[in-house]
Amino acid sequence: SRRDPTATLNAAPVRVAGPLRDILWDPLPGTTSTSATLSISGSFTFWQRRVGVREAPTALFPSPFDYARQAVLALPRDLPLPEESSFMDATSEVLVEALTLSHGGAFVLCTSYEAVDHYARVLRQRLPATWPVLSQGASGREAILRQFRENRRAVLVGTDAFWEGVSVRGLGLRQVIVPRLPFRVPTDPLHAARVELEQRDGRDPFRSLVLPRAALRLRQGFGRLIRSQKDRGVVLMLDRRLHERTYGRVLIHGLPPARRLQGPWSRVHDGLSAYWDLLAAERRWARAHGSDSGDL
Repeated sequence: SRRDPTATLNAAPVRVAGPLRDILWDPLPGTTSTSATLSISGSFTFWQRRVGVREAPTALFPSPFDYARQAVLALPRDLPLPEESSFMDATSEVLVEALTLSHGGAFVLCTSYEAVDHYARVLRQRLPATWPVLSQGASGREAILRQFRENRRAVLVGTDAFWEGVSVRGLGLRQVIVPRLPFRVPTDPLHAARVELEQRDGRDPFRSLVLPRAALRLRQGFGRLIRSQKDRGVVLMLDRRLHERTYGRVLIHGLPPARRLQGPWSRVHDGLSAYWDLLAAERRWARAHGSDSGDL
C-alpha cells in the first residue's frame, strides 16, 4: 500500500558503467578521479571496468604516512574459521582481551548487524562501565561518532557505515579490529545479480568481483586507523582465512606496509601488550617534555 510508511521500493543499476559514461565520462572528458582505494596491487583495472572508463592515464602516488612506523598489523593464526560454531565466542574473547590492552579507543568493523549486536552485547558485559560501547543502529552515524570522540576509552561496533568515510584523528582511535573478512553476503539481491552477469560474461565471479571488492573494503577499513602523520595504532584481523586460503596473500598484499605481528593469539597478545607499553612510555616521555597531546 502507498499509505504504508514501512514499505519502500528501492532500485539500483546492476552495472553503472553505461550510465556513468553517458552522464560523466563522455560529456566531461577532463574529469579526474582520486581516492586512496581505487587501485588493487597497483592496478586500476577493476575500478575502470566497474565505472566504464575505457582508456585513461593513471598514476599512483606514495602515501604521506609511514605505516611501518605508525601502524602494526596483527594477524593471529589459530582462531576458529568463520563457519565454525565457536567463531563468535572465540573472537568475542579476543576482542575483550585486545580492547583491554589498548584501553578501548577502537573501532570493531563487522560485516553484519547480527555480529554488531553480538559483539556489542558481550563488550558491554565484559568491559568497564566507564568505557562506552557504541553500536550502529542505536543512533545516527554522526551522533555515534560524536560520542566516540568525547571519550578516549570508547569502543564503536559498526558495519558498512563505518568502514569508510569517517575520520577520527589522534589517540581517540588507536585500534581497528576486523573479526571477519568483508565478503559480500551471497544472498544480497544486487550482489547476486552482479555475480550472475559476471558468469554470463564468462568470468569467474570470485576473482573478477568478489575478491577485488573485499580487497578494497579491507583497505578502507585499515584506512580508518591512520589519519595523520602523528597517529599510531594497531589493525587486528581475526579471520584465519587470511593464512589458509590462497586469496589471503592477495588481501594482505593489498594493505599498507605496516609492521606485522603474526602467530598464535597468545604470541600476538604478548606482542600487542609490549607495543601498548612502549606507546605509553613514549607518551610519558612526551608529556615530561611538554609535547604530548593528552592522556588516555
